[in-house]
Amino acid sequence: MSTFKRSFQAGSGGEFPTNCSLKPDGVYVLQQAQPTAGAFPDRTQLIAWIRNCVLGDLRTLRVGISVYLADERRFGAAGLAGANFLLAAGCSTALEYLARIFKGDLNSVENVRSYAQAFLTPRYAEVADLLQRVLRNGLIHGSWPKTFCLESDPSTRITVGIGVRPEDPHLAPVPGWPGYSFGINAVRFLEDLESSVNEGFAPWIAECTDNSVLERGAPGLLVVSDDDAARKQVQRIVQWNDESRTSG
Repeated sequence: MSTFKRSFQAGSGGEFPTNCSLKPDGVYVLQQAQPTAGAFPDRTQLIAWIRNCVLGDLRTLRVGISVYLADERRFGAAGLAGANFLLAAGCSTALEYLARIFKGDLNSVENVRSYAQAFLTPRYAEVADLLQRVLRNGLIHGSWPKTFCLESDPSTRITVGIGVRPEDPHLAPVPGWPGYSFGINAVRFLEDLESSVNEGFAPWIAECTDNSVLERGAPGLLVVSDDDAARKQVQRIVQWNDESRTSG
């Protein structure tokens, strides 16, 4: 499948732009810009949401990981695990959200790349595309980070490992792994995200003169068309609400 490279605007009649060429036999997905459900009242509240809610939820998970790691008897007991994938997925999702507020592009990879270049360390910027496509998409859609390689050289096959212990590598090879590897330390990932917000992104939001950041930080709005199968589901939820108000 061909990867998304750039956005374009359809003509007034919805026609495909004549100056846009596509790769022969490629498979493409068109994505329409989604409206938002509103906007944050001001930048202070948007920053507070990011710090206290988005990052706050991830900090709560980090506290649970600390408790888990402190008691070696928990390993393999009572169905518990280290929450390494969950924290990494949460950090990846948070990064995508922050990047959308910052860049506002339809292409999430472009957004993440721009955010990494502006607010994260050079190491992140060097692998920003893969963080989105391999880590975020792999974890959210498949519960695993994707293994990856070059099309022209399958021997470059790289396995992604995720850890939460202080000694686990971050944005670096996994010691002792027999092949190529790329380690992500989810706890350090969160720490770096927090630093990026506190030291760069939050001040940027406070000083930015573009009010569209307040809309990009708000929830998206899904407009269900009348011929959509989900239309009846929307009506059912409206019915539940009406019944709840009546019975209350």
